[in-house]
Amino acid sequence: MNPKYMPTDPVGRRARLGEEIGEVMIEAGHVMQLLGKAGRFGIDSRPPLGPLSNRDLLLARFSKLRIEMDDLTQAMMLVEDDLLDARDVAA
Repeated sequence: MNPKYMPTDPVGRRARLGEEIGEVMIEAGHVMQLLGKAGRFGIDSRPPLGPLSNRDLLLARFSKLRIEMDDLTQAMMLVEDDLLDARDVAA
């Protein structure tokens, strides 16, 4: 996410966390789909008219999933900090 558009308040950071969870779920779904195809047709099978094998497609999706997981981790850490700061203020 462009740092210029990062939420700066706790409510916005929690909303971003929800968005990042969704992004991870989407990429994880693509990985699950490819794992199923690889299980049915083989890891080196290629889709009709497709230049890439299931192996290559999985490696590409792993890379995308890793990026989304990093974004999720960053968003989660910000929300955790907000929650801890609010607890300290309330105490």
